Amino acid sequence: MLSFAVAPSIDLNMNWFAVVQWEFVFYISVSFVCVTWYMLGQLRAGRLLNNRYSPPEFMVPPWFWQILALCLASLFLFPALFYALVPVTAVAVAGTEPFAARYQVGVGNLSPGRLAGWSILLCGAIVFVEIPLLDGATSLLALFHIPNPEQTTVTEFKSFHRAPDILLFLFMAVVCSPIIEEIFFRGFLFTFCKNHTSIIFAAVLSGGVFAFAHLNLGSVVPLWFLGIVLALAYQHTGSLLLPICVHGLFNLMTGLSMLLEKGAS
Repeated sequence: MLSFAVAPSIDLNMNWFAVVQWEFVFYISVSFVCVTWYMLGQLRAGRLLNNRYSPPEFMVPPWFWQILALCLASLFLFPALFYALVPVTAVAVAGTEPFAARYQVGVGNLSPGRLAGWSILLCGAIVFVEIPLLDGATSLLALFHIPNPEQTTVTEFKSFHRAPDILLFLFMAVVCSPIIEEIFFRGFLFTFCKNHTSIIFAAVLSGGVFAFAHLNLGSVVPLWFLGIVLALAYQHTGSLLLPICVHGLFNLMTGLSMLLEKGAS
């Protein structure tokens, strides 16, 4: 789900919507500066992609690649099956290799406070980059007269007017989807590719599959960037909880942005 409406305008009679917009711009700008400063420091120290928190190589069961292929096929053909297969596979893998699976998730790598703080900062920094990427992709498609309809989920969300429908959709988008998608894209696909290639290639490949899985041409580049950043965040911290939380916050910001846009119209 990707749709941002951030275009603050200066007006002497600034309303509450404009105030929220300016506060949002301030938040994502500060987040981008903080995350960039931290990343440059880690890069100089040689700890950005490999440190003591990075997830170890996970020796997957022999049947894992077959399940991975089935999940990939269902992702594009039968999404409902995908969202059922991933949790079942995660439980099966954890049952086969409980010790290794525990370290792959990295539950204790980040304290609750650090997890919350880094999730908020990283999400803001991602959105700071996502907005011009989304605008650029939209303009480029318009330049070549390529149809660019909104994502189905975005159109569906905008059609809701009843509070229960909106809350249920947000729950699915903010809680359920991020957990399942991050288990697959970062926990399964990125880890599997990393075992056979390199960290960067695995991040790019898993991020690309993540982007194209949303079946929206205009969102491919922004979502590809999101997928790469989430993979690198997982690699740096060894905690799958971080990309899950960032993904959930990202979807929450998208949903709230559309709600604010609807309320201001």
